[in-house]
Amino acid sequence: MRLLQILCFIFTLPLVGVLAHDAYFFYQERQEDPRAPFAFSDIGYLWYTYSQDTHNQVVREVGADTWNDEVRPALRQPAALYAGAVAVASYIITFIVWLFAIWPANKVRKVKEGKSAFASFVKGEKTFKYKRK
Repeated sequence: MRLLQILCFIFTLPLVGVLAHDAYFFYQERQEDPRAPFAFSDIGYLWYTYSQDTHNQVVREVGADTWNDEVRPALRQPAALYAGAVAVASYIITFIVWLFAIWPANKVRKVKEGKSAFASFVKGEKTFKYKRK
């Protein structure tokens, strides 16, 4: 179960990063214009700003018609939407795995039910004997 918690944390990091990026730029804009509203960054803006070479390469590979009709509308969505969707999906998958005792959550239940060799020691039924002098 610990692995699932770590994966949920890892899948939450992009959401935290995107929100931190937006908060930083909001703070910077507030320095210049105190009435500036909070705005979420588009994923296309982030891609173009921080990795312009890969953006231009994908535009060339996909073609102008496909780019304008299918890809550009998706890139105009807020990056927090995509990062949040990944985080929520990881939480849902973790809950389903825990609910139905699918790997690795099934190992936790076996220990609690006493099906493993170590479970009896954990419950305190057997005493541990040291073999060292």
